[in-house]
Amino acid sequence: MDISGVREILRLPEITEVPHSPAFVEGVINPRGTVIPVISLHKRFGLDERESTNETRVMVLSVGGSLVGGIVDSVSEVMMFTDDQIEPMERLSVSISAEYITGVAKMGDRLVILLDYEKVLGANEREAVESMLETVPQ
Repeated sequence: MDISGVREILRLPEITEVPHSPAFVEGVINPRGTVIPVISLHKRFGLDERESTNETRVMVLSVGGSLVGGIVDSVSEVMMFTDDQIEPMERLSVSISAEYITGVAKMGDRLVILLDYEKVLGANEREAVESMLETVPQ
């Protein structure tokens, strides 16, 4: 992910479930008095859920002007890539949906998928999350 949209990275806090929330929403957290919806990136991308570990984190992102937490398996490092290290998705021939991916970066023998967090929640998903937040006391 582009680090510019990351506001903070939290150890997995207690998440309060919200009734009738979208399937990919785990609930809300309230760090420092701000209610933030938390989504499961595994559920959002249709991947199998994983057990939480000591490495599990919530990345608080600014998405469309709102704060959203995304549960990630771990955060290990911040990497910098030059433009020539990144292959844009339109130049790659892949059979998976590239809707959320901006490219793949090459670092030696490693490949790093670059996620476009602005596209993780489309307009319909943002609207569903905003409606859910209206039911949560601030």
